[in-house]
Amino acid sequence: MSKDNMLLGYARGKVGSLVFARRSGQQITRAYNANPANPRTTGQMAQRMLMATAIQAYRFMSAICDHSFEDAVGKNGNMRAFMSAALRDLKATPAKFAFQQHGERKLLPGPYQVSAGSLSQVVAPAITTTIDKAYLRLLSVESDLANVADVCAAMGLFEIGDMVTFPIIYPNVLTGSGFSFIRATLLATPTGTMSSSSPIPASVVKLEAPSGTLIEPTIQLVVSGQSFTVDIVINAMPAWIPASGANYFSIAAIRSRFVDGKWQRSESFMKMGDGYVPAPTYADALATYPQNTAPILNGGQV
Repeated sequence: MSKDNMLLGYARGKVGSLVFARRSGQQITRAYNANPANPRTTGQMAQRMLMATAIQAYRFMSAICDHSFEDAVGKNGNMRAFMSAALRDLKATPAKFAFQQHGERKLLPGPYQVSAGSLSQVVAPAITTTIDKAYLRLLSVESDLANVADVCAAMGLFEIGDMVTFPIIYPNVLTGSGFSFIRATLLATPTGTMSSSSPIPASVVKLEAPSGTLIEPTIQLVVSGQSFTVDIVINAMPAWIPASGANYFSIAAIRSRFVDGKWQRSESFMKMGDGYVPAPTYADALATYPQNTAPILNGGQV
């Protein structure tokens, strides 16, 4: 390897048998290595598995995570923040995550950190499911009426313009898991009450979801036995697996507020269903990666 000063600027890439790069403001030239060492040790394969798992999670959730870290700059900065947090948690608590098998490109649910910032956290709602609906539980009430202000506060909506976004990973018959979200925006000062016959006014809270994934989310008072609950109710998503129940749904709640020309966020992690069992496990997924594949005469496995 050598250091050069190019007369016409800096060169990058491969030319013939030489590779050009720039490092610390200097031109670097080195010989091209056609056969780089790749012993595929267990440690190497484990790191590749971790990277593959985190990259696929970000790829599926990038519509949210590419701008959800308050202090990160641009999409690349947010991706680095997501990847750093994901790799940290994948290493620290592997039993809580599912891992990519070799060659797979799936969204595998896990308790990923999906946002960070200075706003206070809001508790992500619990999810219950039926054959054709999912219910995001905001709060329970003692009567057949609920104060609109209490409902908004339960979501983390306090000032006009506040937004709360609920990223959702759901079981999908085609891909294993799908990703979508619901966004709630406070449009007006919440006043009055709501009942099962009159859901929260659209003039107060605006609910939105991407086309084709979550159908007609509404906030309504739902009668369940002798109690009344306030839920965001959504219809079945295309290709979801309602038989899996709420165990295989995960959800987060991200607060957003625009202050002094800058968006503020809250810290949020995906909350898993109580009965969720991650699979493939760390050990099962790692076993699918080729390891120690040096040729026999070079000491490879017999």
